[in-house]
Amino acid sequence: MAGVRPGAGGDVELLLTGPDGDETLRTEHVIAATGYRIGPDSFPFLSPDLRAELARVEYWPRLGPGYQSSIPGLYFVGFPAAASYGPLMRFVCGTAFASPRVARAVHARVHGGD
Repeated sequence: MAGVRPGAGGDVELLLTGPDGDETLRTEHVIAATGYRIGPDSFPFLSPDLRAELARVEYWPRLGPGYQSSIPGLYFVGFPAAASYGPLMRFVCGTAFASPRVARAVHARVHGGD
């Protein structure tokens, strides 16, 4: 994509450049996939020292049983859990799988046990 500009009637014109030359594509909507990552480095509530200490799978936290990270008592669910537990974790439907496992892990941690 070489550019974007407003079109007539509220449309959007995408200016495309490819091996066959230039082209203009008119559409009503554009979704910009920016590459934003939802993960430990984007959580301002985690200290830089804590984020640096996390074991990772590439960018994401490496999670063990019960969704616990390498830092005892720190759990991740949702999008950050996808690298360890699979792509379904990125969606709301993954909560039915994750929530009872996290609850059991937290209960075991608080009341003793694994």
